[in-house]
Amino acid sequence: KQWYQRRVAITAGEMYHITVACYLLSQLLDAFDGHAARLLGQTSKLGAMLDQLTDRCSTLGLVMALGLLYRDYFFFFQCYAVLDIASHWLHLTAAHYSGASSHKQIDLAS
Repeated sequence: KQWYQRRVAITAGEMYHITVACYLLSQLLDAFDGHAARLLGQTSKLGAMLDQLTDRCSTLGLVMALGLLYRDYFFFFQCYAVLDIASHWLHLTAAHYSGASSHKQIDLAS
């Protein structure tokens, strides 16, 4: 194994509680950051894009670690990563071109 594969396997496998805690903390802080930005009126399209980018990075980090730990399901994890990136990119692009002020704004009437 390469050094980085051993490092991820050790972190995600032997110290899984730290990995889970860090991932959950990042998701909690991400949710808090979004609510605080909307509450304080500090939202922007760039912020929405950066939010999506950091969400995809954290999810991909988790998926890569799982792929290293569960090699039999590596192809599934690769497919999930592609689907995750593509679907979120399409959603963000559709929201942008529809004139929505946020990618979280959904018009159920149409």
